[in-house]
Amino acid sequence: MNNAVNFNNEFKKKKADINRLLLHVCCAPCLASAVFKLKGIDVTCFYYNPNIMPKQEWQKRLDAVEKLIEAINSGELGKGFGKFELIVPKQNEEEFFSSIKNNQLLGERSVRCTNCISERLKKTAEYAAKNGYNYFATTLTSSAQKDAGLINKLGEIIGGVSYVPSDFKKDSGALESKRICEKLGLYRQHYCGCGLPSKQIDAKFEAVLKTPFKIGNIKIKNRLVLAPMAGWTDIGFRRVCALCGAGYTTTEMVSAKSLIYGNKKAVELLETTSEEKIKAVQLFGSDLEAMVKAANLDVVDKFDLIDI
Repeated sequence: MNNAVNFNNEFKKKKADINRLLLHVCCAPCLASAVFKLKGIDVTCFYYNPNIMPKQEWQKRLDAVEKLIEAINSGELGKGFGKFELIVPKQNEEEFFSSIKNNQLLGERSVRCTNCISERLKKTAEYAAKNGYNYFATTLTSSAQKDAGLINKLGEIIGGVSYVPSDFKKDSGALESKRICEKLGLYRQHYCGCGLPSKQIDAKFEAVLKTPFKIGNIKIKNRLVLAPMAGWTDIGFRRVCALCGAGYTTTEMVSAKSLIYGNKKAVELLETTSEEKIKAVQLFGSDLEAMVKAANLDVVDKFDLIDI
């Protein structure tokens, strides 16, 4: 797939090269702000909004997008447009929370928005590449920052996406968008695509964290796992983490050979407390025989797991 056209600076030069454009669409107002820049191009609108909740809100936005595309194709917005089509990929609430888990979309609101945008653009890019589109772009507003530059930077990382202006700043298409939406009676939402309330995200994510899991035959009560950190996960720190609900704790990394030779500092690293219900020791070394010997020492036997 070719690099995407930059609609802000090179649209006129690149327009003749575009024969199949996949346009990520999040809502009707954003699409409305961009439609006149797309005249003469056949456009497939890719309505991908996995994080819109509740479902009624997602459907209201989709209905408005469908109505706008119908108006474009019928000539209600004037002549000169190419054919507009709509693709609605399968998406649901669980897909978004899967994205949260897999791509760490949580964090401060601006970070969550940025990561969510990146995830949506990646999905669009994958679809474009698999289905023969030679360009793709987005009307998505970077809602937390309202920064078109961010979209283009994300696009460069992904490999070819550009932003059709809809950041609602001066001369960005906002007035055109408002005019079209009012003319067609389109639904104009009052919150961004990442409008999922933080409390709702926190509640869902908390439920995920509380889910027990197993490593071998060891059942762990939740997914709060303390990583081994040299200089940090000593007995005091692990005790605090256990008291705060960690499913299991892990020591600092400990040299297998140091344990075999009874090194005092190494042995001290293996001190534990009664609060650590499920605990792991991290052993390191390059000598297989030494690793096996260390793993079978009595001082290691009190641990439920060995992290190599």
